Formats: sequence, structure tokens, C-alpha cells
Amino acid sequence: MTIGWIDNNYTYEEAIAESEEAKKHGIILLPSHYKEVFLDFDNDYQIWYGSRVSAKTYVKAIQYLYKCSSQNYFRGIFARQTAKDARDSQYQLFEDLIIRIYPFLQNEFFLETSKMRITCSHNNNFMKGASFENMPRSLAEYTDFWVDEPITRSGSITRSDLLDISGTLRNSYGVKTQKHLTFNPISNKTFIYTDFFENKLFKSNTLMCNY
Repeated sequence: MTIGWIDNNYTYEEAIAESEEAKKHGIILLPSHYKEVFLDFDNDYQIWYGSRVSAKTYVKAIQYLYKCSSQNYFRGIFARQTAKDARDSQYQLFEDLIIRIYPFLQNEFFLETSKMRITCSHNNNFMKGASFENMPRSLAEYTDFWVDEPITRSGSITRSDLLDISGTLRNSYGVKTQKHLTFNPISNKTFIYTDFFENKLFKSNTLMCNY
């Protein structure tokens, strides 16, 4: 995968025109607002939050695909509240990116819809869907865990679940593991605000996404 960057000063129309031209050459252009965090594979957590039109989930999905394609070893989980949520949102976004938005990615990735699994064809790295309603308790041999919308009006991931994931997310190859959270602005009464923004208990790269 080849990633390029669009200047934040471009109008929406200019950005779309540049992106469409880049796609002809197999290049994915993203807002430069995300440039510094996109290649940050060192922090324990990446926290991206902002409005629904900030492209944070879209860019995170592309980052996941990029890590899957470019790293020597990558196994990622992506999750929402229920398996249906993950299938209808995250997995559907991955499918749209690969088949419709950037069809040249079909040369790099193989989709298994029934398993919500996406495999990189040239290195066998993969990612798969899950739910934090029925959270997997052991993530041995995985490198990354992405929770989209961890706190909503209908439910939320718990602090204990997130800590359990952090404790079991490991691999025998010595690859740095990362946890990813993407969400709309949240109340300061949640544990995410307390742990990551107020008390700063974890090594995290936090980005407000309102581009």
C-alpha cells in the first residue's frame, strides 16, 4: 500500500479531485491532520476522538490495512459492542475500502465475510472482527486491538475488559502491541476520560479529529 497526504487547506472539492487522481496510480491520499499519528506504532494506545465527519474511523481502518500489509508480523482484532455492530460497521468499511473505494487493494487482501476476517495475500498477516459484549479473554499472538465507539448510549466496554485485553495482547515474536480507541466526544464521567485524559495512566497518543 502507498499512502500520501492531502494538505488541510484544500477545500473538500479539491481534496476529492486530488484523491481520485492519486487512485489512478494506486495511491491512497489521507488528510495530513493524521500524518504524525498514522505511523506511530510505539505508543501503547492510540486515542482518536472527534465528530462524525472527521474521518477518524475511515483513516483508522486504512491504518489497520497498512499495518497488515507493511509489517513483518501483524494480527489485529477490531471490535464494537456486538458482533452485528462490528460486521455492519467496521467489517463493512474494510470491505468497501478494498472492493469499491480502492479496488486495487483486491490484489493485496482476501476477504472471508462469514468469519469477518481479512488476510493480506503476500504475508498472511490478518485481522478479524469481534465484539466487546462477548470479549475474547486471551489474545496471545495478536499485535493490535481496535475498539470503535467504546462508549455509546446503549452500552460500553468496561475498564476491566480493557485491562484484560491489554494484559493478554501479546505475541511470541516481540512485536510491539497497540490498543486503538476511536469515538465521538465523550462525557468526562467515563473511565476513558479519567484514565486517559485526566490521570494519564497509560502511554497514549491522543488526537482530536475535527478535520
